[in-house]
Amino acid sequence: QVAPRETEHVHAATGAAVLVSVGCEIFVPLFAGRLVEAVATAGAPFGIGPGAPNPSERLENVVLSYGTDSGYDATPIELGLSDLIDFEGDGFIGQDALREERRRGSTRRLLGVTFGGESIGTLPNPVGLHLGHRRIGQLRSAAWSPRFSTAPSCNAR
Repeated sequence: QVAPRETEHVHAATGAAVLVSVGCEIFVPLFAGRLVEAVATAGAPFGIGPGAPNPSERLENVVLSYGTDSGYDATPIELGLSDLIDFEGDGFIGQDALREERRRGSTRRLLGVTFGGESIGTLPNPVGLHLGHRRIGQLRSAAWSPRFSTAPSCNAR
């Protein structure tokens, strides 16, 4: 249980989590419709309702978005979640493959980057990242970052 200090906005991703803008996430069952309805009903008199984190807030607070930052082809190791894996515990599907990836190293890694420049809009689709003529990765998401003033914030792998 997490009690937020102050709550101005509650963001909910049905079936995934509820993010309170002061920085906590509450994970809920796959069918979170009742929670979303309860938040909408209780918050209506105060102008508070369910939603999703805005792109800048999501990127600044490292809230991964399935399908944007990752997908079926990404492993927890690539996403920087190795410390959440019990490699030596009871077996689970994919454990041997993750042990092997940890041993040999990943070929990809999700990174947060900032770069200078003018304010940009939200990145609608991933774009390739190149160093000269060599493709070195893919920019998965990007948005203007008020926290970093003049630098957009993005996830790349």
